[in-house]
Amino acid sequence: MSIKIRERAGVAVMQAGQALGIGMVRIPFGVLRGKKWQFTSSIPSCAFGVYERHIATRLQGVLNAGAVFFDIGANVGYYTLFASTLVGDAGKVISFEPEPGNMQMLIEHTTINKCINVTHVQKALADAPGIIRFDGTAHTMCKFSDDGNIEVECTTLDMFIQNSGISPDIMKIDVEGAEVRVLHGADICLSEIRPEIVLSVHDNLLDECLDLLSEYDYNIEQLSPDDLYCVPLERGN
Repeated sequence: MSIKIRERAGVAVMQAGQALGIGMVRIPFGVLRGKKWQFTSSIPSCAFGVYERHIATRLQGVLNAGAVFFDIGANVGYYTLFASTLVGDAGKVISFEPEPGNMQMLIEHTTINKCINVTHVQKALADAPGIIRFDGTAHTMCKFSDDGNIEVECTTLDMFIQNSGISPDIMKIDVEGAEVRVLHGADICLSEIRPEIVLSVHDNLLDECLDLLSEYDYNIEQLSPDDLYCVPLERGN
């Protein structure tokens, strides 16, 4: 089944759940078993705790207690909740999500699950600070667009780290086609801090992302056609 067909099927199930009045449920499987989740906020695999198992399995092996995780493009908070559970009270999760509706649901998910180690940042990350526009018409997804219907503040990863004093051990980047812009705004982070990275990549940007990460001496593991796991060469696999 293609990704587009799965996405359409997922949206159809969400809409059916909404029509039936299905609200908050408890996730039955995986790391998030027992956590509360708004069923209609995302595709059904999130509510069942089996979303993107290839990424979840990899992260489960590296997210240790006390780690700092940056969730860049957090959407409604699945990986934020996932990382919060694994890093524990001694760790930190910084969740970046520019779309207001997604941020509202992200906050609801972290609040109802008492995630005291999560900081919410309602900004986009890009290659320069300023104001950018997003197209937020798709269900829970938003993309950079000059004609977009949402105007948001953006900053760079390097600027956020410098201003906050918080550096990531591991970060996930899923920004719907803006991944190159995020990486270009992360020169100091990539060259000096050297976090491990889960990177979701659009097909037309794959070669550019691979070239850029190679310049920073990252080893690339392909988790799926669209998802990369990137580790500094000096750490091995």
